[in-house]
Amino acid sequence: MDTIVYVPLEPYKERYTAQMSAPGGWMEKNWERAGLNVLRVEGQALSPDQTIKTGVVLDAHGRSYWACSQVMALVKLLSEGQLDPRKHVIYFDVFWHPGISALPYIFHLTGVHIPMYAFLWAQSVDIHDFTYPMRHWLRPFEVGIGKVLSGIFVASTCLRDMCIYAGIGNEDTIHCVGLPYNSAEVKRAYFPQVLPEKKL
Repeated sequence: MDTIVYVPLEPYKERYTAQMSAPGGWMEKNWERAGLNVLRVEGQALSPDQTIKTGVVLDAHGRSYWACSQVMALVKLLSEGQLDPRKHVIYFDVFWHPGISALPYIFHLTGVHIPMYAFLWAQSVDIHDFTYPMRHWLRPFEVGIGKVLSGIFVASTCLRDMCIYAGIGNEDTIHCVGLPYNSAEVKRAYFPQVLPEKKL
């Protein structure tokens, strides 16, 4: 594998996604430092101003529009034979992406399986999460998505343990990596008196 097919969240200015998911953002910088190539699968914005109108974390309508347009782009890449399981892995900024449930159908029928990974920010096993009231219909989807991903990244060991207990993955597939933020950049923004980041 030498190329990450990056499926970013829409970079909302009101949220962390503006820094994390935008072109040249935190995620891409980390992969470039690791010597990996990045192929972005951009989405289409429903609203030109890319503001959150319905929802708390992401815009309910805009997020779906963005993600579904990314699915179309991914399917096009697959149909044109541009993705190779020996060279590519697909990384979704979020576990709840329609591409994760759409692509396995193509993989099954074509025999071409590209490993898929995702970051799990929120899930219904946590009573404090906004998805918890949706758990009656959401949990079967979470368990199913966990079975088609090659790896799931989470921010805490607590979340990792809750997911394993709920059957959303296992000790081999769920990896605790902390939050995917550029901590030095965050510190400089909130604590400008902090010394510059040390060079390794």
